[in-house]
Formats: sequence, structure tokens, C-alpha cells
Amino acid sequence: MREMVQARLGELQREYEQGRARLRELERQQRHLEDQLLRVSGAVQVLEEILARVGDADGNGHGAEPASALAESG
Repeated sequence: MREMVQARLGELQREYEQGRARLRELERQQRHLEDQLLRVSGAVQVLEEILARVGDADGNGHGAEPASALAESG
């Protein structure tokens, strides 16, 4: 009986450690994804501000022509 309980305890301890390792990996991936989203959000904001300025300068308020020029150059 004692051996069975010890064996099960060992299994559960290994499973627990595997779960903790997986959780750490998922948390690392989450931080990485949050960083990527923050960078993309910043880039979107910058491009939206550029389009707004270009649109104001063109007087059309849309900025459609500069947007295509930006897409071709990027």
C-alpha cells in the first residue's frame, strides 16, 4: 500500500511541475504577444496621425493618395 501511495505521489509531483513549467511558458508567450500588440498599436497610431496630417495638407480630409504611396514604399 505504501509503495502505491508513494508512486502516485511521485506521479502527481511530476505532473504538477510539468503544469508549472507550461504555465511559465504560456506567461512568457503572453508577455511577448502583449509587447507585439503594443508595438503594432503604436505603429497604427503613428500611421493614422501621418494620414490625418497628409489629408489636412491635401485639403481632402481623406489622405487616400498618400496612403497608397505609403503602402507602395513600405
